[in-house]
Amino acid sequence: PTPPTFNPDATISSNLLTWLAEYAIKKIEAFKFVHMWYFTREGLQEAVQMVRCLKENVTLAITQVGEGNVTLCTANSLTVSKNARLDHNLTFANYMYAKNHFLMCIENTGWGNQLVLP
Repeated sequence: PTPPTFNPDATISSNLLTWLAEYAIKKIEAFKFVHMWYFTREGLQEAVQMVRCLKENVTLAITQVGEGNVTLCTANSLTVSKNARLDHNLTFANYMYAKNHFLMCIENTGWGNQLVLP
């Protein structure tokens, strides 16, 4: 067998690929409060597991996206996680990890500089 090739000039992304719970995404898009637990490793891992489960058994719900617009989304993804913890129950390390993902998420959602100070 031939050895794998190595590109010394290849760049490595500094962004972590994450899968946030649909519940948390909807809250952020609506500018509503969401617990930081959803942005911790545990919360992100649960979101990935939820997606895997939903692919096998999907129940859809109609939700309003904007004025006059509706969409179908998975019903289970719109509920609060039974494992979610209050912010004050997170360890400092978990909270700081979650903070970084939260800031990245609100930037990707388009909150803008008026709502997010640099």
